[in-house]
Amino acid sequence: MACSEQKVEIPGVTRFPITGPAPYNTLVCCTYEAPYYFINGTTLTRSRERFYSDFILAKFEQTNPPPQFVHTTFACLPQAGPGNGNTEAFEKDAWLYAIDAISGCGFDETGRFFVEVDVAVLFPRPTQGSGDELIVSITSNILVIEPQPGPTPHGRFPPHRPK
Repeated sequence: MACSEQKVEIPGVTRFPITGPAPYNTLVCCTYEAPYYFINGTTLTRSRERFYSDFILAKFEQTNPPPQFVHTTFACLPQAGPGNGNTEAFEKDAWLYAIDAISGCGFDETGRFFVEVDVAVLFPRPTQGSGDELIVSITSNILVIEPQPGPTPHGRFPPHRPK
């Protein structure tokens, strides 16, 4: 039996209404990929990078206290290793691309959720060009308090319309 390749589209932000744990009423799942640019060199380079998701807290206002939330976040580097196409050198060299920690997260002044990631990069020798790019893949599950939509004028569901 032959298998065909399928492309799966993952929505960037999905909201689920929940009934707890109190005081939370919404579970938000957001998945996104972001570029991370770095300068090539032969020394270990560490940096803290802030990556913004597409999740914006509903009815966010700066004048209110910071939103209460609980999260669990996972980050990885789905494309790792020197990208020069020389697989033999790639296998023999000592190099490092790593996520050391998820160091923080929160909401910016517009209500957009962000994650701060500690990244480490080490090359065995200088490479051509001024820099390179990695892709950081991030998935966050966030419990938040968001205003819930009110009932429709006809109750919970739209009225039945005969065909």
